[in-house]
Amino acid sequence: MSSKQALASIQNFDIENIFNSISDYVSVHDRDFRIVRVNSALCAFLGRREEELIGNLCYSVFHNRESNWPNCPQVRLCKEIRPVTELVDDEHIGMPLLVTCSPVHDENGELLGVVHIARNVTQEQQQMHEADETIAELRRTLSWLKGLDGILTICSSCKNIRNQDGDWERIEKFMTDNAGVLFSHGMCPGCFRKLFPGVSLRN
Repeated sequence: MSSKQALASIQNFDIENIFNSISDYVSVHDRDFRIVRVNSALCAFLGRREEELIGNLCYSVFHNRESNWPNCPQVRLCKEIRPVTELVDDEHIGMPLLVTCSPVHDENGELLGVVHIARNVTQEQQQMHEADETIAELRRTLSWLKGLDGILTICSSCKNIRNQDGDWERIEKFMTDNAGVLFSHGMCPGCFRKLFPGVSLRN
């Protein structure tokens, strides 16, 4: 199919099909928070048919509440009359959703309704949590290093370290116990040539 034919096919594509091709959860609400349109992805996520959702109050369907969710993005939009994005993390939904609300106006500029586009951001939240844990661990390690007396006694022969109790222990164990550092083992080129003379070292 040529690019011109592809463009013609898209132009002739039914808007309803486009609406239901969106993988994010899309719904359209009126000014009174009643659902007037939903896409297939949202129906599948909720496990309900479109006709079961149309006409219901959004906070009843999504949050199982009798009033608006405390940080409802549509409430903000109705006050500010501009697009609003809000992280919605409600236990009733079961996953964090990044919800963007966009206003729909009539020909006179009056607000008719609101388009909601919600995206599952569970993976992004997990990545942020892991990054926060890594930063916290690095800060703990830095704090521990700053708290040292400034000099660590290390054996000039076996390279063991004398700990706070005066006992000698392997450097790997000392660093793991005190700084949470984990070690893997390799071999530097100098040691490789010493242990395996005549053997070619390849990357």
